[in-house]
Amino acid sequence: MRTFRERLRRLLKPPRTLRFTRFGAAFTFMTVGMGLAAMNTGNNLVYLVFGMMLGFITASGVVSELCLRNLEAGWLLPAESFAGAPAVARLVVRNGGRKTPSLGIRASARAEGKGLPGMSFEARFILIPAGSSSRADLEFVPKRRGEYALRGVRFETEFPFGFFVKGVELEPGDAGTILAYPALRPIREPRRSPAAGDKGKPRHLAGQGDSFREIRDFFHGDNPRHISWKSTARFSKLMVRETEREAERRTLLVMGREEDWSGLPTDELEEAVSFAASLFRKRMGEGYAAGFFGPGIRLEPSRAPDQAARVLAYLARFEPRNGREDPDDESALVEIGRHSREETEDILEQWRASR
Repeated sequence: MRTFRERLRRLLKPPRTLRFTRFGAAFTFMTVGMGLAAMNTGNNLVYLVFGMMLGFITASGVVSELCLRNLEAGWLLPAESFAGAPAVARLVVRNGGRKTPSLGIRASARAEGKGLPGMSFEARFILIPAGSSSRADLEFVPKRRGEYALRGVRFETEFPFGFFVKGVELEPGDAGTILAYPALRPIREPRRSPAAGDKGKPRHLAGQGDSFREIRDFFHGDNPRHISWKSTARFSKLMVRETEREAERRTLLVMGREEDWSGLPTDELEEAVSFAASLFRKRMGEGYAAGFFGPGIRLEPSRAPDQAARVLAYLARFEPRNGREDPDDESALVEIGRHSREETEDILEQWRASR
């Protein structure tokens, strides 16, 4: 049973809206004029024309209502989208009616986020058969990173005669959210010294692998299957063929203290967050096992497929708060200390050096 507030809201905002088109307003005005002329003259022909015009208006209202009555909407959202880059969302509209098709439908929706510029979507459907569905791919460009919530979809139609624009808005419900990642930009890394140029390069260590390393003397504990019999015959003693393995390239991107980020102006903050996202994507693309430490996030270096998505989602929502104390700061320093200095990259330091 509806509460009083729900009934009042429904009364003040009825489920259907109706507004005149220019042609519809002129036609209605002529209908009223024809009715007055019929009353004054008493001419049956004028009455007949007046009745036909009223019938067109009534038919327009009934048919447009049948077109809107059983419509439902659903969204297929992109797996990832980036600020400033085009992405595509698919709107699926279903006609749940059994017999009546929907014609001349215009669908519109809006996505909004806290402190974010809204995004509008609009699609037109000429025909949606009864019991079937139609879809439209809508391109959009998020202006800023963040989380956009999709509101209810509004349907409008001027069918059949274009007298009125009748509309209905579906309840917002949980239509879904679009998470816009920070914009990706080319990374200009500062020139490194010859010693620093070796940072992150693969190291070749003794161990099981496919690359030949050396022939050496056999020691107790070596695997007999690795004995090189040709070298053993040549040197008259047991010799082992040793291979090498390539060590995994690792890096840990560190955001540092939150107060350093909260002190940045808005434009510079967005630029630095974009740099962090771009640098992490670049390291993952270069084959690094990349980790990420920041306020509220601790990800050890990994090549897991979802590692980049977790970092980008964190950066999309990142809003530094001045003066916030992180109880895990000391534990984070201990964790960072476990990684060699060659494996650690300070994001703010690299961003400032690249400007």
